[in-house]
Amino acid sequence: MISFRIWRTLLSLLLGLLIVVSVAAFSIVQTSLPATGCIGTTCRPFDYIVTILMENKGYCQVMTTCGGSGTYETSLAQSYAIAGNCSSNSSCLPGGYTALFHPSEPNYIALVGGSNFVVTDDGNCCYEIDQPNLIDRLQEHGLMWSAYAEGATGSGTCSFMPPSKANHFGFLEFKDNNETQRCTHFLTTTPPTSPSGPADDHEFLAELNSASPSHYIWLTPNNNDNGHGSDASVGDAYLSNLVPKILNSKLFLTQRAALFIVYDEGPSNNVFPHDFIYASWSGPVVKQHYTGVGSYSHYSYLATLEKNWAFTCLVKNNDCNASPMTEFFP
Repeated sequence: MISFRIWRTLLSLLLGLLIVVSVAAFSIVQTSLPATGCIGTTCRPFDYIVTILMENKGYCQVMTTCGGSGTYETSLAQSYAIAGNCSSNSSCLPGGYTALFHPSEPNYIALVGGSNFVVTDDGNCCYEIDQPNLIDRLQEHGLMWSAYAEGATGSGTCSFMPPSKANHFGFLEFKDNNETQRCTHFLTTTPPTSPSGPADDHEFLAELNSASPSHYIWLTPNNNDNGHGSDASVGDAYLSNLVPKILNSKLFLTQRAALFIVYDEGPSNNVFPHDFIYASWSGPVVKQHYTGVGSYSHYSYLATLEKNWAFTCLVKNNDCNASPMTEFFP
Protein backbone atom coordinates (compact mmCIF):
# COMPACT_ATOMS: atom_id res chain seq x y z
CA MET A 1 0.00 0.00 0.00
CA ILE A 2 1.22 3.52 -0.84
CA SER A 3 0.96 5.78 2.18
CA PHE A 4 -1.05 8.98 2.20
CA ARG A 5 2.17 10.99 2.54
CA ILE A 6 3.60 9.45 -0.64
CA TRP A 7 0.32 10.08 -2.52
CA ARG A 8 0.38 13.71 -1.38
CA THR A 9 3.99 14.10 -2.52
CA LEU A 10 3.23 12.58 -5.94
CA LEU A 11 0.18 14.81 -6.34
CA SER A 12 2.22 17.92 -5.52
CA LEU A 13 4.86 16.96 -8.06
CA LEU A 14 2.20 16.36 -10.72
CA LEU A 15 0.54 19.72 -10.06
CA GLY A 16 3.89 21.45 -10.21
CA LEU A 17 4.64 19.83 -13.56
CA LEU A 18 1.28 20.90 -14.96
CA ILE A 19 1.90 24.48 -13.87
CA VAL A 20 5.32 24.49 -15.51
CA VAL A 21 3.91 23.07 -18.76
CA SER A 22 1.04 25.56 -18.73
CA VAL A 23 3.34 28.52 -18.17
CA ALA A 24 5.72 27.29 -20.87
CA ALA A 25 2.88 26.86 -23.37
CA PHE A 26 1.52 30.32 -22.58
CA SER A 27 4.98 31.79 -22.95
CA ILE A 28 5.46 30.18 -26.38
CA VAL A 29 2.13 31.51 -27.63
CA GLN A 30 2.80 35.01 -26.37
CA THR A 31 6.29 35.28 -27.81
CA SER A 32 5.62 33.62 -31.15
CA LEU A 33 2.29 35.24 -31.95
CA PRO A 34 0.39 37.94 -30.07
CA ALA A 35 -3.01 36.53 -29.14
CA THR A 36 -5.17 39.20 -30.74
CA GLY A 37 -5.19 41.98 -33.27
CA CYS A 38 -7.94 43.79 -31.40
CA ILE A 39 -7.74 47.29 -29.97
CA GLY A 40 -10.91 47.96 -28.04
CA THR A 41 -13.77 46.78 -30.24
CA THR A 42 -11.76 47.03 -33.49
CA CYS A 43 -10.11 43.84 -34.72
CA ARG A 44 -7.87 43.23 -37.71
CA PRO A 45 -6.59 39.98 -39.26
CA PHE A 46 -2.95 41.09 -39.44
CA ASP A 47 -0.60 43.86 -38.29
CA TYR A 48 2.03 43.33 -40.99
CA ILE A 49 1.82 42.18 -44.59
CA VAL A 50 4.46 41.12 -47.10
CA THR A 51 3.38 41.03 -50.75
CA ILE A 52 5.26 39.31 -53.59
CA LEU A 53 4.15 39.87 -57.20
CA MET A 54 4.88 37.10 -59.68
CA GLU A 55 4.35 37.24 -63.45
CA ASN A 56 2.34 35.92 -66.37
CA LYS A 57 1.15 32.52 -65.19
CA GLY A 58 -2.40 31.26 -64.84
CA TYR A 59 -3.64 29.25 -61.87
CA CYS A 60 -3.20 25.91 -63.64
CA GLN A 61 0.27 26.78 -64.88
CA VAL A 62 1.28 26.96 -61.21
CA MET A 63 -0.90 24.55 -59.22
CA THR A 64 -0.01 20.91 -59.79
CA THR A 65 -3.62 19.97 -58.95
CA CYS A 66 -4.60 20.96 -62.50
CA GLY A 67 -1.41 20.47 -64.46
CA GLY A 68 0.97 23.18 -63.25
CA SER A 69 4.66 22.91 -62.38
CA GLY A 70 4.71 24.94 -59.16
CA THR A 71 5.36 22.10 -56.74
CA TYR A 72 6.45 24.37 -53.89
CA GLU A 73 3.68 26.91 -54.42
CA THR A 74 1.14 24.09 -54.47
CA SER A 75 2.49 22.72 -51.19
CA LEU A 76 2.47 26.20 -49.64
CA ALA A 77 -1.10 26.82 -50.75
CA GLN A 78 -2.29 23.46 -49.45
CA SER A 79 -0.54 24.00 -46.12
CA TYR A 80 -2.03 27.46 -45.68
CA ALA A 81 -4.65 29.01 -47.98
CA ILE A 82 -5.41 29.45 -51.69
CA ALA A 83 -8.10 31.47 -53.46
CA GLY A 84 -10.36 29.06 -55.32
CA ASN A 85 -10.14 25.52 -56.62
CA CYS A 86 -9.70 26.02 -60.36
CA SER A 87 -10.01 23.32 -63.00
CA SER A 88 -8.44 25.53 -65.67
CA ASN A 89 -7.03 29.03 -66.08
CA SER A 90 -10.49 30.27 -67.04
CA SER A 91 -12.73 28.15 -64.81
CA CYS A 92 -12.74 28.21 -61.02
CA LEU A 93 -15.34 26.70 -58.73
CA PRO A 94 -15.71 27.67 -56.05
CA GLY A 95 -14.39 31.21 -55.96
CA GLY A 96 -11.06 32.20 -57.41
CA TYR A 97 -8.91 35.29 -57.90
CA THR A 98 -8.84 36.99 -61.30
CA ALA A 99 -6.47 39.47 -62.91
CA LEU A 100 -8.01 42.60 -64.40
CA PHE A 101 -6.10 43.50 -67.55
CA HIS A 102 -3.50 42.54 -70.13
CA PRO A 103 -0.60 43.28 -70.26
CA SER A 104 1.13 43.70 -66.89
CA GLU A 105 1.33 47.40 -66.11
CA PRO A 106 -2.39 48.21 -65.77
CA ASN A 107 -2.65 45.44 -63.16
CA TYR A 108 0.21 46.89 -61.11
CA ILE A 109 -1.36 50.34 -61.24
CA ALA A 110 -4.72 48.92 -60.13
CA LEU A 111 -3.10 47.04 -57.23
CA VAL A 112 -1.91 50.30 -55.66
CA GLY A 113 -4.39 52.81 -57.10
CA GLY A 114 -7.73 51.05 -57.50
CA SER A 115 -7.88 51.66 -61.26
CA ASN A 116 -5.67 51.51 -64.34
CA PHE A 117 -6.45 55.20 -65.00
CA VAL A 118 -6.69 54.64 -68.79
CA VAL A 119 -3.22 53.07 -68.95
CA THR A 120 -3.75 50.06 -71.20
CA ASP A 121 -0.24 48.98 -72.13
CA ASP A 122 3.26 48.60 -70.72
CA GLY A 123 5.76 51.45 -70.95
CA ASN A 124 4.01 54.25 -69.07
CA CYS A 125 6.38 56.04 -66.68
CA CYS A 126 6.73 57.95 -64.37
CA TYR A 127 4.86 59.99 -61.73
CA GLU A 128 2.09 60.96 -64.14
CA ILE A 129 -1.14 59.85 -62.45
CA ASP A 130 -2.52 62.57 -60.19
CA GLN A 131 -4.77 60.36 -58.05
CA PRO A 132 -4.77 59.03 -54.47
CA ASN A 133 -3.03 55.70 -53.99
CA LEU A 134 -2.13 53.12 -51.37
CA ILE A 135 0.90 55.07 -50.12
CA ASP A 136 -1.36 58.00 -49.24
CA ARG A 137 -3.50 55.74 -47.09
CA LEU A 138 -0.54 54.09 -45.35
CA GLN A 139 1.00 57.43 -44.46
CA GLU A 140 -2.31 58.96 -43.39
CA HIS A 141 -2.55 56.19 -40.78
CA GLY A 142 1.07 56.45 -39.65
CA LEU A 143 2.00 53.01 -41.01
CA MET A 144 5.56 52.30 -42.08
CA TRP A 145 6.08 50.91 -45.59
CA SER A 146 8.84 49.65 -47.87
CA ALA A 147 8.73 48.72 -51.55
CA TYR A 148 11.58 46.57 -52.89
CA ALA A 149 12.52 45.66 -56.45
CA GLU A 150 15.28 43.24 -57.35
CA GLY A 151 18.17 44.80 -59.22
CA ALA A 152 16.75 48.33 -59.29
CA THR A 153 18.97 51.39 -59.62
CA GLY A 154 18.67 54.61 -57.59
CA SER A 155 17.71 52.94 -54.34
CA GLY A 156 16.09 55.37 -51.91
CA THR A 157 15.73 58.17 -54.46
CA CYS A 158 13.06 59.44 -56.85
CA SER A 159 15.26 58.18 -59.69
CA PHE A 160 14.52 54.65 -58.51
CA MET A 161 14.20 52.36 -61.52
CA PRO A 162 13.53 48.60 -61.51
CA PRO A 163 14.74 46.55 -64.49
CA SER A 164 11.21 46.61 -65.96
CA LYS A 165 10.73 50.27 -65.01
CA ALA A 166 7.17 50.96 -63.86
CA ASN A 167 5.73 47.97 -65.72
CA HIS A 168 6.08 45.87 -62.57
CA PHE A 169 6.21 48.62 -59.95
CA GLY A 170 3.00 50.63 -59.85
CA PHE A 171 4.13 53.01 -57.12
CA LEU A 172 6.20 54.91 -59.71
CA GLU A 173 3.07 55.87 -61.63
CA PHE A 174 1.60 58.25 -59.06
CA LYS A 175 2.48 61.91 -59.02
CA ASP A 176 2.50 62.45 -55.26
CA ASN A 177 5.03 59.62 -54.76
CA ASN A 178 7.61 61.80 -56.54
CA GLU A 179 8.68 63.28 -53.22
CA THR A 180 12.01 62.90 -51.45
CA GLN A 181 10.68 61.41 -48.22
CA ARG A 182 8.50 58.86 -49.99
CA CYS A 183 11.25 57.88 -52.40
CA THR A 184 13.47 56.82 -49.49
CA HIS A 185 11.10 53.84 -49.21
CA PHE A 186 11.80 52.63 -52.77
CA LEU A 187 14.59 50.12 -52.19
CA THR A 188 16.66 47.76 -54.28
CA THR A 189 17.38 44.22 -53.16
CA THR A 190 19.96 41.84 -54.60
CA PRO A 191 18.54 39.01 -56.73
CA PRO A 192 19.95 35.48 -56.80
CA THR A 193 23.21 35.22 -58.73
CA SER A 194 21.86 32.47 -60.96
CA PRO A 195 18.51 30.74 -61.62
CA SER A 196 19.70 27.65 -59.78
CA GLY A 197 21.27 29.51 -56.87
CA PRO A 198 19.68 30.18 -53.49
CA ALA A 199 17.52 33.24 -53.12
CA ASP A 200 19.56 36.17 -51.88
CA ASP A 201 17.39 39.29 -51.40
CA HIS A 202 19.41 40.00 -48.25
CA GLU A 203 18.32 43.65 -47.99
CA PHE A 204 14.66 42.63 -48.08
CA LEU A 205 15.22 39.79 -45.59
CA ALA A 206 17.25 42.07 -43.30
CA GLU A 207 14.18 44.24 -42.82
CA LEU A 208 12.08 41.23 -41.88
CA ASN A 209 14.64 40.42 -39.20
CA SER A 210 15.10 43.98 -37.98
CA ALA A 211 13.85 45.55 -34.77
CA SER A 212 11.39 47.82 -36.61
CA PRO A 213 10.13 46.31 -39.87
CA SER A 214 7.56 48.15 -41.95
CA HIS A 215 3.90 47.26 -41.57
CA TYR A 216 3.59 47.02 -45.36
CA ILE A 217 6.39 45.44 -47.42
CA TRP A 218 6.27 44.89 -51.19
CA LEU A 219 8.68 42.83 -53.31
CA THR A 220 8.98 42.84 -57.10
CA PRO A 221 11.37 40.05 -58.19
CA ASN A 222 13.30 40.42 -61.44
CA ASN A 223 12.02 38.94 -64.69
CA ASN A 224 13.72 35.62 -64.17
CA ASP A 225 12.66 35.11 -60.57
CA ASN A 226 9.06 36.24 -61.09
CA GLY A 227 8.47 33.86 -63.99
CA HIS A 228 8.05 36.60 -66.63
CA GLY A 229 10.97 35.47 -68.74
CA SER A 230 11.10 31.90 -67.47
CA ASP A 231 9.03 28.80 -66.90
CA ALA A 232 6.72 28.56 -63.91
CA SER A 233 9.08 26.03 -62.36
CA VAL A 234 11.86 28.66 -62.22
CA GLY A 235 9.69 31.09 -60.29
CA ASP A 236 8.61 28.22 -58.08
CA ALA A 237 12.23 27.32 -57.31
CA TYR A 238 12.92 30.96 -56.43
CA LEU A 239 10.00 31.03 -54.00
CA SER A 240 10.98 27.66 -52.52
CA ASN A 241 14.22 29.27 -51.34
CA LEU A 242 12.85 32.66 -50.33
CA VAL A 243 9.53 31.89 -48.65
CA PRO A 244 10.91 29.64 -45.86
CA LYS A 245 13.28 32.49 -44.96
CA ILE A 246 10.32 34.84 -44.81
CA LEU A 247 8.20 32.53 -42.65
CA ASN A 248 11.16 31.91 -40.32
CA SER A 249 12.08 35.58 -40.04
CA LYS A 250 11.81 37.48 -36.78
CA LEU A 251 8.77 39.33 -38.14
CA PHE A 252 6.79 36.16 -38.85
CA LEU A 253 7.86 34.38 -35.68
CA THR A 254 7.00 37.22 -33.31
CA GLN A 255 4.28 39.31 -34.93
CA ARG A 256 0.86 38.97 -36.53
CA ALA A 257 2.20 38.88 -40.08
CA ALA A 258 0.76 37.62 -43.37
CA LEU A 259 2.43 36.77 -46.68
CA PHE A 260 0.45 37.28 -49.89
CA ILE A 261 1.82 35.83 -53.14
CA VAL A 262 -0.07 36.63 -56.34
CA TYR A 263 0.54 36.72 -60.09
CA ASP A 264 -0.22 39.82 -62.14
CA GLU A 265 -2.05 38.07 -65.00
CA GLY A 266 -2.61 34.71 -66.63
CA PRO A 267 -2.59 33.71 -70.32
CA SER A 268 -3.39 36.61 -72.64
CA ASN A 269 -6.39 34.80 -74.16
CA ASN A 270 -8.18 34.88 -70.81
CA VAL A 271 -10.05 38.04 -69.84
CA PHE A 272 -11.52 39.44 -66.64
CA PRO A 273 -13.40 38.03 -64.78
CA HIS A 274 -12.08 34.67 -66.01
CA ASP A 275 -8.33 35.22 -65.90
CA PHE A 276 -7.71 33.11 -62.82
CA ILE A 277 -4.32 33.30 -61.13
CA TYR A 278 -2.54 31.86 -58.12
CA ALA A 279 -3.23 33.94 -55.00
CA SER A 280 -2.10 32.41 -51.72
CA TRP A 281 -1.95 33.55 -48.12
CA SER A 282 0.48 32.11 -45.59
CA GLY A 283 1.90 32.94 -42.17
CA PRO A 284 0.93 32.58 -38.51
CA VAL A 285 -2.38 34.46 -38.79
CA VAL A 286 -3.66 32.54 -41.82
CA LYS A 287 -6.00 29.55 -41.81
CA GLN A 288 -4.33 26.24 -42.54
CA HIS A 289 -5.37 23.75 -45.25
CA TYR A 290 -7.99 26.20 -46.52
CA THR A 291 -9.45 26.80 -49.98
CA GLY A 292 -11.31 30.06 -50.37
CA VAL A 293 -14.84 30.10 -51.77
CA GLY A 294 -15.18 33.84 -52.46
CA SER A 295 -14.68 35.56 -55.80
CA TYR A 296 -11.81 38.06 -55.86
CA SER A 297 -9.71 40.27 -58.10
CA HIS A 298 -6.75 42.63 -57.74
CA TYR A 299 -9.21 45.16 -56.35
CA SER A 300 -9.83 42.72 -53.50
CA TYR A 301 -6.18 43.08 -52.51
CA LEU A 302 -6.75 46.78 -51.84
CA ALA A 303 -10.12 46.06 -50.22
CA THR A 304 -8.39 43.67 -47.80
CA LEU A 305 -5.88 46.32 -46.75
CA GLU A 306 -8.65 48.89 -46.46
CA LYS A 307 -10.72 46.58 -44.27
CA ASN A 308 -7.72 45.61 -42.13
CA TRP A 309 -6.53 49.14 -41.38
CA ALA A 310 -9.81 51.06 -41.82
CA PHE A 311 -8.54 52.98 -44.85
CA THR A 312 -10.83 55.12 -46.98
CA CYS A 313 -11.24 53.26 -50.27
CA LEU A 314 -9.79 54.76 -53.44
CA VAL A 315 -12.12 54.26 -56.44
CA LYS A 316 -15.90 54.04 -56.06
CA ASN A 317 -16.77 51.18 -58.40
CA ASN A 318 -13.54 49.22 -58.02
CA ASP A 319 -11.82 48.57 -54.69
CA CYS A 320 -14.71 50.26 -52.87
CA ASN A 321 -17.04 47.51 -54.11
CA ALA A 322 -14.58 44.60 -54.05
CA SER A 323 -14.79 41.79 -51.52
CA PRO A 324 -12.02 41.83 -48.91
CA MET A 325 -10.25 38.49 -48.45
CA THR A 326 -11.16 38.13 -44.78
CA GLU A 327 -12.25 34.49 -45.09
CA PHE A 328 -8.57 33.45 -45.10
CA PHE A 329 -8.08 34.54 -41.50
CA PRO A 330 -9.53 32.88 -38.39
